[in-house]
Amino acid sequence: MPTSFTLTRRVPLAPAALLARLASPEAWPEGSAVTHEGDAAAPSAQAPLRIEATVPLPQDRIPGAVSGFLPAEPVIVQHWVFGSAAEGTMNAQIPGAPAGLDATLTLAPVAEQPDQPGQPATEVQAAVTVSCQVPLFGARIEEAMKPVVADQVDAQLARLG
Repeated sequence: MPTSFTLTRRVPLAPAALLARLASPEAWPEGSAVTHEGDAAAPSAQAPLRIEATVPLPQDRIPGAVSGFLPAEPVIVQHWVFGSAAEGTMNAQIPGAPAGLDATLTLAPVAEQPDQPGQPATEVQAAVTVSCQVPLFGARIEEAMKPVVADQVDAQLARLG
């Protein structure tokens, strides 16, 4: 059974600036391949912002229960879609692993940060579902992936800000 949880983080950028930064290859870890289509400043249902990122997965962040399924140099392939500057989805898979995640993202503008008057921010909420198709051990693998997913999301949001 899939494992679900919610992450909430604040990024010191307005929503449109956050999306523009997310679409920028410079915002991703070294060795990542990032492409996008659509306008980060004004995504819409008719012209959504689509981002695909292939990101190297650090070996030290791979749960032991998953490592046996992975190639020597594992990557995470992420697909992001924003039909507005307020809502989007993200799907991530590790090629070779029987696990992945889906997230629904909500971006809420914050007028200013408490410690930085006049500086806009975005409250990012991600409703994440981690799933694993390994019989008998899937639930354990899903639980092991939760802190890895949370760390990866935190690291990505820190790079954006």
